[in-house]
Amino acid sequence: MWLGQSQLGTYLDFWLQCTDADGVKSMPDYVPWLKVWIGSDLVQTLEMPVIDKVSQVGLFCEHLFLGNQFSLGQGTAEMHYRVGGKFGIETRTFEIIAGGHTDGQTLGMYWYPKPDVEYVVFQSESGKITKGKGARVT
Repeated sequence: MWLGQSQLGTYLDFWLQCTDADGVKSMPDYVPWLKVWIGSDLVQTLEMPVIDKVSQVGLFCEHLFLGNQFSLGQGTAEMHYRVGGKFGIETRTFEIIAGGHTDGQTLGMYWYPKPDVEYVVFQSESGKITKGKGARVT
């Protein structure tokens, strides 16, 4: 399944519905795994969290942040699971295109005035906290 194009610093959602050999929605025997490749390089391997064990049986989703470990190009993701005797693999493809920043968007910003210089401190989606100084803030 094609997930489309995304930029660095954004999120991609990988949804997985686990089913048994008869196609009935079922909880897997172990936590499903998500493996993500960019080209031929394995970039990340993650366990997928369950959405709702009761009303959405066997539904999992990983919200993957496209940070600094990712690069531009074609990507492939495989989701592995097992229900009873059935081994399931779901595949998704996507493309990371130019634009964006590996730190993501700025979530919070604070102006910090000092007598000699004015600072701006901000935090990005990746969790990075950065300070900047320079031009006069008026």
